[in-house]
Amino acid sequence: MKSKIENEIKYRAKAKGFDFTVFFDIVGNFFDEHNIKKIEYSKLKLALEELIVNISSYAYKVDGNITIKIKIRATVFSALIADNGIPFDPSKYSREINNSIDSIMNLENIGGRGLYLVRKFMNKFNYRRTSDSNIVSISILRK
Repeated sequence: MKSKIENEIKYRAKAKGFDFTVFFDIVGNFFDEHNIKKIEYSKLKLALEELIVNISSYAYKVDGNITIKIKIRATVFSALIADNGIPFDPSKYSREINNSIDSIMNLENIGGRGLYLVRKFMNKFNYRRTSDSNIVSISILRK
């Protein structure tokens, strides 16, 4: 389900079987309507994909919803991702990785790569637990 305010879009869907094609078509159209090129929002898109994959894979024992809000401002793109799954603070998940792509790709344990990339690409990365919701907010400065 999609709703839109002038510079904001809100999308809500089931976590299990999340349809990335539909979601990113909607997001792409939203940015196109604001004359923003793909290259400008590509890192935000990657971060959203990583966070949504984690939620759809691990947050729910049965199924639940993911709510995503994306805002366009003059100097920043921001997104808020909320779910009612098990508590998980991705900002506390840390992995010691140096900055080379080789060290990321050669890890024996695959876990944590996506969160590493989210933290690496975003200028702001916050988590809070409110009532029964995990809420992650991310933002990146516009080029």
